[in-house]
Amino acid sequence: MKKVTRWICPLIFLALCAAVIWFLRLFTVTDKEMTYIDWQSAVQIGEDGAETPYALDDAFTTMPEQDRSFRFTAILPEGLGSGYLMFETSGLELSVSLNGEEIYSSAAVLPEGTLGMSSANIPLQEDATGELTVTCTILDNMNTVF
Repeated sequence: MKKVTRWICPLIFLALCAAVIWFLRLFTVTDKEMTYIDWQSAVQIGEDGAETPYALDDAFTTMPEQDRSFRFTAILPEGLGSGYLMFETSGLELSVSLNGEEIYSSAAVLPEGTLGMSSANIPLQEDATGELTVTCTILDNMNTVF
C-alpha cells in the first residue's frame, strides 16, 4: 500500500499543477497582435520653451525629474486597423495629438501611498495614420519611467 501511495500522490500533484497551468493560460493568451509605437523623435522642453533633443535610449531607462516636460513624436504605420492607444498616465500631465488634433488630455497626480498604475486606452479609428505627438509634464516622478 505504501508503494502505491508513493506513486499516486506525486502523480496527483503533477496532474493538479498541469490543470492550474492550463487554467491560468486561458487568461494570458490572446490571438490579437499588439503593435508598439516606434518613437522617432524625443525632446525635452525647457521652462523657456527651448527644445533639447532627448536620447530615446535614455527615455526607457531613466526616471526624469519632476516638472520636466517632454514631447515624443511617431508616425503611425498604415494598415493598423482599429484598436487602442494605451498610455500610462500616473503622475503625468499628458496630451496626445494625431495629425495636430488633440485626441486625449489628462492630468493625474498620484495620491500619497499609492502605486502608479492608472492608464488611458484611447480608441483609434479604423486605419488611422499620421503623426502622433505625445506631450507630457512630470507631476510626480516616484513611478515615472518612460
